[in-house]
Amino acid sequence: MHFKRLRLHGFKSFVEPTDLHIAPGMTGIVGPNGCGKSNLVEALRWVMGENSAKSMRGAEMDDVIFGGTATRPSRNIAEVMLELDNAERTATAEFNAEDTLHVTRQIERGNGSDYKVNGKPVRRRDVQLLFADQATGAHSTNLVGQGQIDALIRAKPQDRRAILEEASGTAGLQARRHEAELKLKAAEQNLTRVDDVLQSYDAQLRSLKTQVRQASRYRNLADHIRRTEAGLLHLRWIEAGQSDERAKEAFAAAEARVAELFAIVTQGNAARTDIAAELPGLRQAEAAAAAVLQKLTLAREQIDAELRRVAEDTTAQEQRLEQAKGDLEREQTRSKDGEEAIARLREESAQLAATKENIAGELPRAMEIFESVSAEVEALDAALSQLMQETASAEAKKQSLQREMEMLRDRRDQMEKRRAQLQAERAALANEAAARPDLALASAMVEATEKELAKRQEQAHQAEQFYHEAERIQISARDVAQAKQAEATKLRAESDAIAALLHSDDADSEKIVDLITVAPGFEHALAVALGEALTAGLDSSAAQYWRNVEPLADAPALPQGVTSLAQRVEAPPALARCLSQIGLAEEAASGETAARDLRPGQIIVSRDGWAWRWDGFTLTPQAKTATALRLQQRNRMSALESEIASADEDLRKAQDALAEAAAFFTQRQSEDKQAREALKIAFAALNDARATYAQQEKETTALTAKIESIDAALHQISEDHGEISRRMAAIEEEQKAIPDLDAARASISDKRAALAEKRETQAAKKSECDRLRREQAICAERAESMEQEINAWQARLENATRQSAALS
Repeated sequence: MHFKRLRLHGFKSFVEPTDLHIAPGMTGIVGPNGCGKSNLVEALRWVMGENSAKSMRGAEMDDVIFGGTATRPSRNIAEVMLELDNAERTATAEFNAEDTLHVTRQIERGNGSDYKVNGKPVRRRDVQLLFADQATGAHSTNLVGQGQIDALIRAKPQDRRAILEEASGTAGLQARRHEAELKLKAAEQNLTRVDDVLQSYDAQLRSLKTQVRQASRYRNLADHIRRTEAGLLHLRWIEAGQSDERAKEAFAAAEARVAELFAIVTQGNAARTDIAAELPGLRQAEAAAAAVLQKLTLAREQIDAELRRVAEDTTAQEQRLEQAKGDLEREQTRSKDGEEAIARLREESAQLAATKENIAGELPRAMEIFESVSAEVEALDAALSQLMQETASAEAKKQSLQREMEMLRDRRDQMEKRRAQLQAERAALANEAAARPDLALASAMVEATEKELAKRQEQAHQAEQFYHEAERIQISARDVAQAKQAEATKLRAESDAIAALLHSDDADSEKIVDLITVAPGFEHALAVALGEALTAGLDSSAAQYWRNVEPLADAPALPQGVTSLAQRVEAPPALARCLSQIGLAEEAASGETAARDLRPGQIIVSRDGWAWRWDGFTLTPQAKTATALRLQQRNRMSALESEIASADEDLRKAQDALAEAAAFFTQRQSEDKQAREALKIAFAALNDARATYAQQEKETTALTAKIESIDAALHQISEDHGEISRRMAAIEEEQKAIPDLDAARASISDKRAALAEKRETQAAKKSECDRLRREQAICAERAESMEQEINAWQARLENATRQSAALS
């Protein structure tokens, strides 16, 4: 199985979907600093299960998501997909059914990450085991970084063991073994808790039986109560339906009545508006009609005067008619007075001429007086009309200002009521605002929870690091314990094997070789010096044995440059004479040189197996002997005893360290779990604080908006109230500027009286002029008639004489 393709989307600097095809052979990426080469390696680590933000060069795991630039917004999701070729079917069992595997890891900001293999959700542990079985992974040495080669060279044996396990393909087995051990330990802990749980369940069972009986009784009573309440609620529902129907009918009737009254009010308002609009014109028409009435009144008075004059004229004419009749009656008698009449007429004619002269002198003066009086009448009439018009206009304006003043007072009263209502509402809102929690406190709570969250994140990160460190320490301690166990087992096996070899041959006979202790490294030298003599014992009954002899008193000295082998060997006294004549050379060349000076019975040996005997017999290192091997085995057996004891001590210490590491791991695991729970609580607290802050901010904003709206309405009311006050003051000024209507009406009455008086004077003057004209006309007519009368009297005299004569 090998990598085929790496796909990145929203991961660090790869904001757009980017595919990296990994062909068979070597694939290289070349580019300048900052182009994202390291991000590809980190993407490989991340998709293979890396869970440390520090390893990803970030403070938290969300930092792998593209954070945005000056021209591009940040992302909320990052995804890395690794395509694997599984044609050889080397994947784990659950993923080994397909030729191609797509391992995907996706992270969402604030919600953590999840893993998928071929679209199926899996655990991070499954992904780590998948790559561990392939001798790779997020922490694999296959991913070589800066300074890692030097670390591998200087690695400790336990670290090299991890490399060897990975190279041998057993890393996945080790991980599974560790997981199985944890599961077994958890199962043991669960089993220890089962008895306690069963005991608690028995107590709960007894309590639950009692509760079941009580619950059964409660359900029966609740059923009866529910049926009774249902019946009661049904009756209330029927009553409420009837009340609703009655309310609907009353509401419909009220709506109809309101509509009817509203129509009447609308009509009345329209009629009042029309009347108010027509009222100034009607008042002007009234003033004009009053002026016309006055004129007509004056004209009627003139007509009455004319009627009286006509009546007087009629009476005069009637009198004249009667006089004419009398004249007719006295015609007979006038004849007698004809001369007197003619004389009288002539006298009257002279008087009439004088009267005519008087009338001619009085008439121009009477006409001038009449014209002057007429001009005064016309001036008074015009002034009266103007005064009446101004008075009517002032009265109409006064009534209009009064109506406007009343409307303004009503509007001001309504504004006062509205202002009081708004002030009450604002006071209530202000009290509500004052009673509301302080938004700064909620903001401080958000900041505190954010700080607490940052602290919890740091603690969680540290707890995670401590957890991984404790896990690494536990694994390292387990590896050390296993290594020490294997080492102790190996040493015991070696010891058992050597013991078996040493006691397999001639187990019942004691040989001298078993009684000799040789310094390590000199076994071969002793063996080539003594040869098969080492197989003999000390028992004199044996076929061959060593007898006790005293050392030679005059034993020859060994050649110069060699030392006695007896210094390296602890042997029974029987070998003292023999060992004193065996020399030890450090090198083969020096031994061969010293062999020339050997005395009878002397032997020179070297550590590497050379032997030179005094008689010229020589052994090379190729001449291996069983005794040398036996001596080495005995020495190894002695060394193994101390090594086994040391290994047992080291194993005990390693097991103690493993127990401490396991306890430390359990503690760190508990701390990590507590830190994660605290982090979740901190996240929940932050979300709650943010939600509380948002809700309070929303409510405070709405409350502030209401208060601002009320303030604006109050300000508008104040402005309107000021405008109304100014208008009312202006109306009062206008009302003050209106002339006194009572004085105007009194003036009108006075002017009417003066006009009437002037009209009477005018009528009198006109009557005077008319009288003078009539008298002038009468005088002219009378003068003419007098001539005629004279003629007539003369004729009548003649006629009267004739008539008298005829009548008579």
